[in-house]
Amino acid sequence: MKEPKPLTDESGEVRELLMEDFRRFRPAEEVLSRSLMRKLGIFPPSAVTEPEGSGQPNATDEARKKRKSGIPTGNAGEYLVMGELLRRGFDAQLADRNTKGYDLLVSRPEEATMRKVQVKTVRAQPWYINTRDFKDEQINRVTVYVLLGPENGKKAARFFIARNRDLAAHIHCPSGWKEHGFMPMKAVEQYENQWDALLN
Repeated sequence: MKEPKPLTDESGEVRELLMEDFRRFRPAEEVLSRSLMRKLGIFPPSAVTEPEGSGQPNATDEARKKRKSGIPTGNAGEYLVMGELLRRGFDAQLADRNTKGYDLLVSRPEEATMRKVQVKTVRAQPWYINTRDFKDEQINRVTVYVLLGPENGKKAARFFIARNRDLAAHIHCPSGWKEHGFMPMKAVEQYENQWDALLN
């Protein structure tokens, strides 16, 4: 698949948008949390409410209250990883939103090329994974597993950095699952804070 062009050039200026860029755009409700959409004044088509005075709750809204969006958790993990990389002297850049297969570009300042890195974030382990990330060219990619902990937690986030090939044998796939599975803590705990794995 053709690699999408970055939206910014080397100086950080946004380039002219092309039709292929617009085709990759996604509705706000797919990439923003509902709380953020409310603050921005964005109301997606699916947020249909009952007529005033009906006294009946919206079934869609009730279902969404029970199923909390994972978008803020994923965003938090990506920004935390990028901040940690910059703190440690790496060059790091978030990938364009909706880029498939990786979330960050990383390198040392003296290097000419950047490596693709994926970030998986949860508040409580295990991590939900796609088995395709552990096959073909993806097998050598590095993934940073982030454990945030609860929203009101006082412990710092934890980072586990490993190549997919080193964890492929530890994927747990429930019966009937073919393309997805879980990565358990016992598989990643030995890779905590192994940041040099990004460039090995």
